Amino acid sequence: MTSRVEYDLTPAAVQGVVGRKVLEIHGEFVEEIVELRSVRAKWIHIERIEYDALRTWLIIAPLLVIVIPNSAFPSSQEHELFISECNAKIGKQ
Repeated sequence: MTSRVEYDLTPAAVQGVVGRKVLEIHGEFVEEIVELRSVRAKWIHIERIEYDALRTWLIIAPLLVIVIPNSAFPSSQEHELFISECNAKIGKQ
């Protein structure tokens, strides 16, 4: 099963990073897609997920993260579901 989150990054959401991004959640990996590239990380390589009131981070390594503005989720329930789905997959093959 593939889940998908689409969002526009604006300076207000993430300083210095703008443009359309798509985040796809697959069974074995997560993929962040932008116009010129995509980044694919296997769940086994993702260390953890963290979040605050504005952003959610999928931490792959200390200096490698996927940043998702919480405004990308239509509701707080959808955000919580996303976090639960990620936590169930993080660290697994």
